[in-house]
Amino acid sequence: MGKDSVVILQDAMENGKRKKLDEVEAKERFEKFSIVKREIRERKMRRDKAMDMVAMLVAFAVFALLFWFMAFAV
Repeated sequence: MGKDSVVILQDAMENGKRKKLDEVEAKERFEKFSIVKREIRERKMRRDKAMDMVAMLVAFAVFALLFWFMAFAV
């Protein structure tokens, strides 16, 4: 946390005012939050799936090379 963050937090604690949202606006903000959270989760899943594929390909290539050297090195 930086110095600016502490100043903002201190100002918020001293004033103690909160913005009161009506029910419709709160629901809209929650829906937007849910959509963004789902998109982030989906992006992370796609990245993990791609990394798994790369790891499997590397492992297969290493196994194939080891087999090649063991079988034909004699």
